[in-house]
Amino acid sequence: MSVALRNRPAWCAALVFGTCLISRGLPLALEMPAHQGLTTVSDKDKQSEVSVPQDGILVVRLRVSPGTGFSWHITGCDRNRLKLLGDPVFEKSGEAKPGDGEEQVFRYKALTAGPTLLSLALRRAWEKNVPPARTFEIKVKIQ
Repeated sequence: MSVALRNRPAWCAALVFGTCLISRGLPLALEMPAHQGLTTVSDKDKQSEVSVPQDGILVVRLRVSPGTGFSWHITGCDRNRLKLLGDPVFEKSGEAKPGDGEEQVFRYKALTAGPTLLSLALRRAWEKNVPPARTFEIKVKIQ
């Protein structure tokens, strides 16, 4: 009997288990190990100073209600010190209920040591000469 036929029950069990995970909306992949240089900030950290190790990752999570047309836009960032890693994404936080907001998540890599400011504004992209609904600014100290 071939190896594939002898292991058939194990493959079937793995396939059923994987299908169950997908149908329940659970991720198939295991969690990535925590990045030692990971620093996360949110709305509560507005106007604060954060330290990020050089080559570390800075994650900015800001509340937003995308159905209203508002989203966060970068208004100030020294790209020689902080490199945006891909487009910002929208993520639901916890158990999402209808009408709940989401978080808009920005990920940056800290490139060179030194201080810099990171500024974002909450606005509708099509409203040009309108002040932002909210602003977010932090001082980032890359070490």
